[in-house]
Amino acid sequence: MHNRLYVTRGGATRELAEQIAQELEQAGLTVDLQPVTTPVDVAAYRAVVLGSALYFQRLMLEALRFLTQHAALLAQRPLVIFSVGAEMRKGTSAARQAADTWVRRSLAALPNIQPIALEHFAGAVELHRLSFWWRLLVLITFGERGDWRDIPAVRAWGRALAPQLDPAAMLPAADPQSESEQGREAGY
Repeated sequence: MHNRLYVTRGGATRELAEQIAQELEQAGLTVDLQPVTTPVDVAAYRAVVLGSALYFQRLMLEALRFLTQHAALLAQRPLVIFSVGAEMRKGTSAARQAADTWVRRSLAALPNIQPIALEHFAGAVELHRLSFWWRLLVLITFGERGDWRDIPAVRAWGRALAPQLDPAAMLPAADPQSESEQGREAGY
């Protein structure tokens, strides 16, 4: 089983996680879509895909907490990370480089965490989804509102990701595992 985890403040990351999960399921993978704050046994999954919004040039605290708590297990299985942020609305290579730098800086304290794939998507700023204090903070620090998500691009990335997470590709050729171990793919 593939574990598909996300952390979101306004819901945009969850909605992109759902799109990716659908593509992985259509590719034949078993997906378990959960908020990152839901207790999960990482050992039960063959791979983990983690989506996090970027706030103040960092992955969200909940995502970093999950990565820290499960670092040893995540170092032993395929890990994919995608970020969602307004910076990517620009669609430039500079915006992509900035998002990549922010995510890698967030991961710097976890040297054993080496994602097999890292992607960045434009998000959405929808004030009605945020608490009063977050709305105020967004208006003061950012001010711009909109939905810049490119759903077809997100779905295409999910389709392209599926072969990297295919359980058949992850099983070692020698040393066959027990049937129960082979039955678990990765958690999303």
